[in-house]
Amino acid sequence: MEICLSTMLNNSAGTVKVRFTIGFGNNIFQYVFARLLAEHHGCQLQHPYFPGFDIQEKIPLNRNPNLKQTLVRQEEYKTGVYAKYFSYRDSSCNYNVHGFFEDYTIYKNNLNKIISWFYPVKKQKKRNLVVHLRLQNRLIQVNHYLNLIEPNSYRELLKQFDFDELHIVTDLEKWENFTPFDIFKIRKDVLLGPNPGPKWVKTKDSVDYINTLIDMFSEYEPIVHCSDSKTIPNTGGLRGGFMEAFDFLRSFDQIILQNSTFSWWAAVLGGASKVAVFSLWKPGREIDCPNLGQTDYEGWFGWGSKSDLISNREESKKYQISTWRKMKKRSTLINYAFKPLRFLLNRGRWSTDKYK
Repeated sequence: MEICLSTMLNNSAGTVKVRFTIGFGNNIFQYVFARLLAEHHGCQLQHPYFPGFDIQEKIPLNRNPNLKQTLVRQEEYKTGVYAKYFSYRDSSCNYNVHGFFEDYTIYKNNLNKIISWFYPVKKQKKRNLVVHLRLQNRLIQVNHYLNLIEPNSYRELLKQFDFDELHIVTDLEKWENFTPFDIFKIRKDVLLGPNPGPKWVKTKDSVDYINTLIDMFSEYEPIVHCSDSKTIPNTGGLRGGFMEAFDFLRSFDQIILQNSTFSWWAAVLGGASKVAVFSLWKPGREIDCPNLGQTDYEGWFGWGSKSDLISNREESKKYQISTWRKMKKRSTLINYAFKPLRFLLNRGRWSTDKYK
């Protein structure tokens, strides 16, 4: 824990206090947003322990609870919706921050500063290319599955890159022919996780997609980096050793990513010079959708459209996208019904405060 000794004699300045949710990429958004907000208003910063980067909990000893309180909470995903908090300066106020803050425009003018807040990594050769494929839960949950990209679309995208080595970083345990038993194991992990509510894809469809994807990428003789570490309970799908994968992604100068805040931040913090990000960040949420797929930082470009999604397949028409409210209700019911079993199978590990 970091105690702010330098501010012990002055309690006139307010404090920006941020809460972390599940999700490593989400936590980076929350930490960076809160830190920028604190610097802008000349306030102290208070945040929980930040696993992964091992940033210690920070608590100002002289936080003044009597100051005016401002709640900076999650709002609709609309470009510039949080700009109002940076349009004035008020250090005599406490700001309570709780949201996701997925708006690339917030960070655009502070990229070098943000990168300096995190430890550097040794860079790969510039002509090496990495593709990040988050597939674990997305193979089996209907809402995620329908947003997966057709293998041939990746083939077309690769034509826009000049590369010597192709690397693939994935959260899958293996990169070889999948069987129904492999899908069963993924389902078990999801059932034990914080969001067991989404409806499941038919096993055959999951198997067919991943095996087709593996076959397509095999044409390029990729170097594949899988993770056989166990899923960390209640982290939104992180596996043990996830920081090795994150730092490895950061080391590349050329990156292809879909809708993953994990790899989005890896590309940002690594200062990659050529980044392809799928233009539809949440294809199933056209009205209330983060703008990260339109990120226009130097060297970044959007790719793909709805026509590149497997939801266009005839066999995918049988699936219906669930609303977030329905999924939350279903997850709550499952969590309640199977709580004793989930607790035992998770070996009592409900806290994510120390995940590494």
